[in-house]
Amino acid sequence: MTSKEFTDRLKEVRSKALNNEMCITRWDMGIDIEEAKERLIEVGKTYTPDFVIDKNNEFVYINALKWIHGDRTMEALHPNSKKIVEGRMKAGLYVAGPPGTGKTMCLNVIRDYSFVVGAKVLIFPFDEPTDLAWMNFNSTDITDEFMKKGDIQEFDKKKILCIQDFGSEPNSVSYMGNNINVLKSLIERRGDYKNRITLMSSNLSISGKMIKERYGERLVSRLYQMCNYFELKGPDRRQQ
Repeated sequence: MTSKEFTDRLKEVRSKALNNEMCITRWDMGIDIEEAKERLIEVGKTYTPDFVIDKNNEFVYINALKWIHGDRTMEALHPNSKKIVEGRMKAGLYVAGPPGTGKTMCLNVIRDYSFVVGAKVLIFPFDEPTDLAWMNFNSTDITDEFMKKGDIQEFDKKKILCIQDFGSEPNSVSYMGNNINVLKSLIERRGDYKNRITLMSSNLSISGKMIKERYGERLVSRLYQMCNYFELKGPDRRQQ
């Protein structure tokens, strides 16, 4: 590589790093929403034969499908007003709701669907698209790993990370005398990067009092930036 080629490449890399729009690239795959719903239901029924898309979860699933397919008509909820707002292709997903409303199931089903249909995303600094796919980690599993190893680099470095049951983990854990709120630290660190996609499920509303008291305003601000917000409603599906 010549000096000029090196300099030109350096300028290109720095330009991409500084330009948030270049950190994550999504494409519109095209979507027949009714066909996509049928296929998603097929995926859901591999988990439970009772899986359905109904009035309590349809808004979440329809817009998760649009997010996967890169459809710019995607919508989400404003965390405060709960009004419908324009969705953001380059942000992740935060699915809130009471126990048993299907939050964990939702992120499992859309993950499998995304992998099967071959959805792709380009995340800086990689030059080739990667699968829009992810591993699911329970929040308590993440704190357990910190207690064993003393760091959270494994989760911090993942370009796409899914955290299930956020808020169910211990408030703080200790490693060699150092106490840390592991999830608070992890989310704040991931929020500092523009080339990370984070998906989460939780009983906690982003705008609720409990999340602010436990994690602080800084983390809540990060979540507003990092994720499209959704809420699942209805009865406990486990008891039906």
